[in-house]
Amino acid sequence: MKKIISILTLCSITLPGFCQQRIDGIGDFRLDMDKNDVLSLLHKRFGKATELHNYYTPKTEGHLYKMAAPRNKGEFNPYYYPCTVIETYLIPAVSIAAIPFRNVILLFANDRLLRIETEGSEQIDNAISAKYGQPDQDIETGTASCSFDKAGNAQVQQTTLTRLSWRNDDINAYSLTDKNYDSDCKLKYTRTFVIESSQSRAIITNCSISAPQTAVPVSDSTKALLNEL
Repeated sequence: MKKIISILTLCSITLPGFCQQRIDGIGDFRLDMDKNDVLSLLHKRFGKATELHNYYTPKTEGHLYKMAAPRNKGEFNPYYYPCTVIETYLIPAVSIAAIPFRNVILLFANDRLLRIETEGSEQIDNAISAKYGQPDQDIETGTASCSFDKAGNAQVQQTTLTRLSWRNDDINAYSLTDKNYDSDCKLKYTRTFVIESSQSRAIITNCSISAPQTAVPVSDSTKALLNEL
């Protein structure tokens, strides 16, 4: 932490330009990179990708996964998009600039890298702030009801969603920290860090809308399962 504070102080006093670099990626992963160039880097480090049909299947560190359509009832993959223009890959764990990143999702559209998502952390937020300057901050508050007692009363807890944003032309980077409670009133935090091109959301939305026309072929076994829905 002292090192980060020192960097910020140095930036603000002697090297203001360093803190205002163009944010466009993390480490070797830069938005708008050609998919084949990124995959070449990934294959050298992790080997060929293994298809992952269920996001919640235990994943092995040191491996690379390509998000694929769920095959069986009960499988779920929120990072698979059913159109041919989008491909997504998952890295369970990787170290970049001595900072650990977990569950890194790389989204390609039309063979270009348009979105990077990973589990967030204070260490990531501090490093991004040190390099690109202090972010804009927005905090939303709400309430959550949990732990009903025998009389049917619930505890009401305050929830917060904190968003830190770094903007650069058509690229947006943001960190989300969701403070919430489970049904037993146990405090839980969910953190996410994203760098994305402004094009990515429109492409993802169009993919979802056009899914019936652009969806990958569905096997007979999958069709049978769909009929049970």
